[in-house]
Amino acid sequence: MLAGLGASWMLDGLEVTIIGALGAVLTSPHTLNLSPQAVGAIGSCYLAGAVAGALLFGAATDRFGRRRIFFLTLGCYLAGVALSAFAWNGAALGPSGC
Repeated sequence: MLAGLGASWMLDGLEVTIIGALGAVLTSPHTLNLSPQAVGAIGSCYLAGAVAGALLFGAATDRFGRRRIFFLTLGCYLAGVALSAFAWNGAALGPSGC
């Protein structure tokens, strides 16, 4: 359980670092051709999702148990990251580019 929590914490930091480091690459016409505002919106949506998830799933841990909810949130995260890897442009990422 501790290893899983540490791994998810590292993935969280890695996600923010990747958006910061690759933001300029995502604006290239050879990649997703996003506007700088869309790259910023993606980072903002990620952080808003993290806060909303912490509030929602944090309350659920008291009711259903930490282990069950931890694996549920990890599965949601991994599914979202895997699906975003197949985006062909900003619109494919979702509403308003995120």
